[in-house]
Amino acid sequence: RLEDSLAAMRHAVELDPYDAEARLHLGYPLVELGRSAEAEESFRKAIDLKPDFAEAHCNLGVVLKELGRLPESETFLRNAIRFKADYAEAHWKLATNLLLQSRLRDGFELYEWRWVGTEGQKKYANAFTQPLWLGEQPLQGKTILIHAEQGLGDTVLFCRYLKLVHDLGARVVFEVQPALMPLLADLEGVDELVAKGQPLPDFDCHCPLLSLPLAFKTDLDSIPDSIPYLSAQPERVLRWASRLGGHGFKIGICWKGANAQRSVPLEHFAGLSRIPGVRLISLQKSAADEATGNVKVESTGDDFDTTGAFLDTAAVMTCCDLVITNDTSVAHVAGALGVPTWIALLFVPDWRWMMDRTDSPWYPTIRLFRQPASGDWTGAFAHMEAALRNQLPHTAQA
Repeated sequence: RLEDSLAAMRHAVELDPYDAEARLHLGYPLVELGRSAEAEESFRKAIDLKPDFAEAHCNLGVVLKELGRLPESETFLRNAIRFKADYAEAHWKLATNLLLQSRLRDGFELYEWRWVGTEGQKKYANAFTQPLWLGEQPLQGKTILIHAEQGLGDTVLFCRYLKLVHDLGARVVFEVQPALMPLLADLEGVDELVAKGQPLPDFDCHCPLLSLPLAFKTDLDSIPDSIPYLSAQPERVLRWASRLGGHGFKIGICWKGANAQRSVPLEHFAGLSRIPGVRLISLQKSAADEATGNVKVESTGDDFDTTGAFLDTAAVMTCCDLVITNDTSVAHVAGALGVPTWIALLFVPDWRWMMDRTDSPWYPTIRLFRQPASGDWTGAFAHMEAALRNQLPHTAQA
């Protein structure tokens, strides 16, 4: 239990206030409890006691990033690497810091450190005997395996690179999560789509999906932004268009996902639901089982995406005038479809959305609404409600 751990660490510090290790370990439960200012103080004290303490520099850098102080965070992460050159976690945390700052070239280069260390070695336990391709060797006439990693949203975001690989003259085999097989069936640039866990065909080289931005030396000006690169099945779009009808300003909404911190309590949509003419349509499969309180949300029914393959999700979003979602895979599918989409983001979001901007260079139809302060969903949705009222024709609100 975190409180017990915190008490034990406080006792250790009381026994020896000059023990840098104790100060470091006191910071850990404080971070987990969300007490970032106290954690910062503890890590700084550890550094005061032991200036070359790489782990303390790294953990302070991580806390400062979560507080939104990115340049300061970068300094301490670089200190950690200076004191411990092979410190994989510090390299990886620095990568996400730089990516948040929109410094893509340097960030994606350091992002390769995700494969170093115990967890990375575990992921590569079935390491391929074929060579890793990172853009240096010609691919003309070769077969390359691109394998998905991390979450479904990452696969949707970065699968845009497959066409670039194919354009180099390669035959492209794309290994993806089984749930995405139907949605990606017609993805341009893919010669063979394989579900993870199924036998792979012969190939000459391979590349993890999130290494493709490095292979193509991606920066802000060279992000592949040919949108849409996914499409909903026409017959599903027709079926959902008929079910939803043509009246009102239809907004597909998603408020929760696998990451609890990024999930938004549904009541924050209440102001949007009260705008005359607006219809909120659930993109959550479990919405029928939830009490929606003061928020009027239309359920999509028990037959909505029962296989988890996003096919109905894509069709419903295509039928909507706008999608409003938290940071989850639905946001990436909407962006890849080219659907107008607003995303509610944490004060310091996932690195894929970067900092200090209201748009996304990955998706031109996406607009970002950030918490004005940590935990402040009310402020983010007040901004969103004002923007929606301003956007809608006055006749829709009459």
